[in-house]
Amino acid sequence: MEYLKSIPAEYYLYASIAILLLGIVLGFTGRITVYRDYADLTKVFMLVLVPVGLFFILGDKIESRVLENIVIGIEILILIWIIVSTYIDNRNVFKTILALVTKIPLGVIFAIYLVELISPSRKSTGKRRQTRGIAGLILIFIGPILYGLVKNKNWSSKNNISNVLQPNNIKRIRRAAKS
Repeated sequence: MEYLKSIPAEYYLYASIAILLLGIVLGFTGRITVYRDYADLTKVFMLVLVPVGLFFILGDKIESRVLENIVIGIEILILIWIIVSTYIDNRNVFKTILALVTKIPLGVIFAIYLVELISPSRKSTGKRRQTRGIAGLILIFIGPILYGLVKNKNWSSKNNISNVLQPNNIKRIRRAAKS
């Protein structure tokens, strides 16, 4: 264990970036499934957006300890949902771990900078403009990477809108609505 303490901290950062890049390369080549579809990508966005949304909705209205417990519970449920769906897609523990190491950081970074682009947190107009510019620049680079990592380019593989709008399904929906 002493040996691990003697390794400079930068090497851990380099190793993390190398693993992330390996996940991106294997996701682009189709060896692992990072995001099944856009609904799967949205699950990762919820890791960031649920706490932000609950804070904006509830704010100071209830005790902070209760709000913390609610947010932690929801975050754990979302994380379990992401882990299970990633394992179902990859069917291999090592591929699942690599997909999770790629999926969660990229999705969280994208969601954080998307929030910063929409609602920058700086006080002055110049700082807000600068924050929006940086957020937009980062989103320009991360967006195509996320697009390439999505395996099925539909919203959801189960409830695809093109499947719903098939002529037979439309007739069935109309019959159900009449009865």
